[in-house]
Amino acid sequence: MGEIKPTFFAAVPRVYEKIHGAVLGKVNAESGARKKYVLWALAAAMEREQLVNAGKSPGAGIGLRLVLGGAALSKLKAGLRARTGGRIKFFISGGAPLSPEIAFFLKAMEFEIYEGYGLTETTAATHINRPGACKIGTVGQVVKGVECKLAADQEVLLKGTVIMREYYKRPDATAEALQDGWFHTGDIGEIDAQGFLRITDRKKDLLITAAGKNIAPQNVENHIKTHPLISQIALFGDAKKFCVALITIDEPVVREALQAEGAAVPESLAELVKSERLHQLMTEAITAKNAGLPSYETVKYFEILPGDFEVGVELTPTLKVKRKVVKEKYGHLVDALYAKHGA
Repeated sequence: MGEIKPTFFAAVPRVYEKIHGAVLGKVNAESGARKKYVLWALAAAMEREQLVNAGKSPGAGIGLRLVLGGAALSKLKAGLRARTGGRIKFFISGGAPLSPEIAFFLKAMEFEIYEGYGLTETTAATHINRPGACKIGTVGQVVKGVECKLAADQEVLLKGTVIMREYYKRPDATAEALQDGWFHTGDIGEIDAQGFLRITDRKKDLLITAAGKNIAPQNVENHIKTHPLISQIALFGDAKKFCVALITIDEPVVREALQAEGAAVPESLAELVKSERLHQLMTEAITAKNAGLPSYETVKYFEILPGDFEVGVELTPTLKVKRKVVKEKYGHLVDALYAKHGA
């Protein structure tokens, strides 16, 4: 972006997560007082965007915080604007759910970001946020020529000339996906009064705890991995009393954080993930992120993996976690967490 200087940019959420992580990484490298000041100002700017998105007035208190934190925010905005080429009018996000926290961060940095939704079977987008009709936390309103409704179990159903005719030489799969003219997406969602669609999770991915609570793991994962130390996370808890997680670290950020505080930094990744100080920092990170979740969605225990997830293995091309693959590969670690702490 810095070289090409685009006027708009489309990517999967992971790209925006990395931008967010890079900025927070620089902020966290500041001295104690300076760091608190910048984070305080950034929190005020994001809170303002959250209130505006909800149709509420930010109020005088936030206005005062924005004035007092203006210098810090201006420096952050200018730096990010320069790194992205200086001409960006808007970002587009698709392919996987975008964490609202990332969207509010970019809005606080004075970037517009429009999240959309669609599948290969629907010839790309069926929903999109756009200028004058944008609501963070949703994938927007349906596009012209497409109809959308929810099934009894909240599955998103679509109809229109953009829908595929069939799966090639797969009549059974076609009959399952196309019923009474409606394409069954396999995604669970909600539609508000203004027609904005919010995707909550994949139908097959929903976790149901031992207490009968439904958990949309992608939402929890997207929330937790906004922490700069975390690269990827896979949540587990189906038929269990509590949730556990397998976590991969953002290695450069972790090394920088440990070096900044003068802690020992092992050379190998295998030794790094065993570091006592890293586990302390990760516990603090998970605790902080848990504070924004209902108790039944919180991560009670976790294991740090000695390597990141790979595209084509544990991740799809759009960087969604393949939960089944992760469970098959690392299921013994999940089982060990439950055995140790009592499922």
